Amino acid sequence: MWRGAELLHFAEVPLAASSELQAATIEMPLSVDTSRADALVLRVRGAGPVVFAGVELLEMPLEDRLPSAQRGAELIAIGDDLRRGVGLSSRTPLRFHLSDKHGSEIGFSYGVPQALRRPAEPPVLSVVLSRSGHPERRHILPIERGSEPTSWHWVRLPLGDNAGHELDVRFELESRSGAPELCAVSEPKVLTPGDAAPTVLLVTSDTHRADHLGAAGGKTRTPVLDRLAGRGVLFERCFSTTNVTLPSHVAILTGRHPRDTGILDNDSRLAEDAPTLADVFREAGWHTIAAVSAGHLAHEWSGLGQGFDRMLQTTRPDRRAGETITFLNRSLEELDGRPLFVWLHVFDAHTPYAPPQGAAEAYYAGDPLAAHPSARHLPAERVPPHMHGVVDANWVVANYDGEASYLDGELARLFDRPRMRTAIVAFTADHGESFGEHGVWWDHGELYPQTTRVPMILAWLGAPPGARRDEVVLNSDLGRTLLDLAGLRQTRFPGRNMLAQDRQAEPIHLISSHGKSAALVDWPWQLVLSLVDHHPDSQSLSPLKRRHAVELYDLRADPEALVDLADKEKDRARDMREDLVAWLRQREPLRWGLRNSRGSAMAATLQALGYAGTEAAPEQHSDAALFPGSCDCAECLRWQDSLR
Repeated sequence: MWRGAELLHFAEVPLAASSELQAATIEMPLSVDTSRADALVLRVRGAGPVVFAGVELLEMPLEDRLPSAQRGAELIAIGDDLRRGVGLSSRTPLRFHLSDKHGSEIGFSYGVPQALRRPAEPPVLSVVLSRSGHPERRHILPIERGSEPTSWHWVRLPLGDNAGHELDVRFELESRSGAPELCAVSEPKVLTPGDAAPTVLLVTSDTHRADHLGAAGGKTRTPVLDRLAGRGVLFERCFSTTNVTLPSHVAILTGRHPRDTGILDNDSRLAEDAPTLADVFREAGWHTIAAVSAGHLAHEWSGLGQGFDRMLQTTRPDRRAGETITFLNRSLEELDGRPLFVWLHVFDAHTPYAPPQGAAEAYYAGDPLAAHPSARHLPAERVPPHMHGVVDANWVVANYDGEASYLDGELARLFDRPRMRTAIVAFTADHGESFGEHGVWWDHGELYPQTTRVPMILAWLGAPPGARRDEVVLNSDLGRTLLDLAGLRQTRFPGRNMLAQDRQAEPIHLISSHGKSAALVDWPWQLVLSLVDHHPDSQSLSPLKRRHAVELYDLRADPEALVDLADKEKDRARDMREDLVAWLRQREPLRWGLRNSRGSAMAATLQALGYAGTEAAPEQHSDAALFPGSCDCAECLRWQDSLR
């Protein structure tokens, strides 16, 4: 919105990639004087064509700009801090009834989003505590002026002689300017002091290979995670369902495979009606909080805030583990006394590998710019942009290890909190990373062990210390396992408990980003099936792989899956291929994936993280099977002939 050459307001709204008519709403901040505007400019970024069917200027009732108490609480963003709450209007008070009699304080959050702040004198927020037959107790709380930074405020109010009684709580907002005002308020809860409340902590380390963990026998120094494994269980053969961030996290947090969710890339968003692990914990009375370190996991892009009471996100491409953990610890200080489910996502092991000074040098001796006997050749076209002149691939890996050691040290600031020492803690990754294997450099293309084998540590009070399990597991079963450990065995959630003693060994299935490949792991054998032609490009595989081509590897003898045995083990390859094709054809379309458009600021964010663009086939988000019912291509005919 402009007045002459003066920009009054700029806003960007992502649209779904769809041929259907969509309505995009752009809300104007209350601080913008729209009467001064003389031009409204609409621009579209991204692939077209785009047709505007119409533009309407509407006067939205102030109360509609935040969720109402009648509609129910929703996540409300103030900066990068999202909290579940409702709107309080200066026209109508909010009323809550608290029947919990076991605490001496109540706690709640409040704040005014930047777009709802006026330049005039701020309103006055009052919280009134009352019970029948006793005088009311009023508390006056401050609200920032329009020129001051805005944030959520966490408040604890003593109950005094109201402790142990049912209580009515009334929120009132008084306007000083005469204009209507709005404030966001979370539902007040009775607090029980102490660190003894049940706690479940799920940590996902983005792009973390299973073999770059000290406890797993790797050279990477991760003493904090090693201690966690020392007081719990280390799964030595854990796989992720896929090789890309958002689909893998959706699988972990819903318990459903990407084959069925329909979310196979970072351009999709989880639908609001998809039930999540956070939903289940929250419905059981737990407070739920997420803290993520990558911009494309922000709720408005990913939908992963579903079920969380709080989500601490970032609008930058990424941020350091230390910053995210500091942010998270600040929130945890406000939430003692309630059962708590926490999901922490750290992003440091993802490209570009740029650990703190000295972290990489701890893994490398010599000059990475000079060839020497122990150097591993690094093709010039595979040198990371910020490592100009480097000729030794080992130096790049040393930087990756430095990132892993850095994030390990930062986790100590979370794990050492008194509450976390008695918590149920899980550590895993969404996928791994390749360091040149199969022609994949500093990326997580394809479904080889480098990209799909991930760490898995589970620790809890009473866990068998230092235990190791060698059965093959998928980390999408983690949600079911955590619920069982937390005493919520009767709650409905998909998956199998990874710790069950009677768990039968079963093959597992994997699917790659954009539905390019699928894999079946029946230990020690892994079969990889290409679902589309794989053409060489600057980021991925050097050789061409044809659609429906098959590869077979013996992971016990060949852990890096470098020797294809499909021709030597034709019977085994044929049988495993049949099983994998049957699994692909049994797809249960859940329609949980909503397609985002790359024509937004997130396009630059994803590009900064190395995601070049959308490559998804149009049918991957439909209800169609991932493998055709019949196919007469050369590869399929080859395997059909082998049946004769």
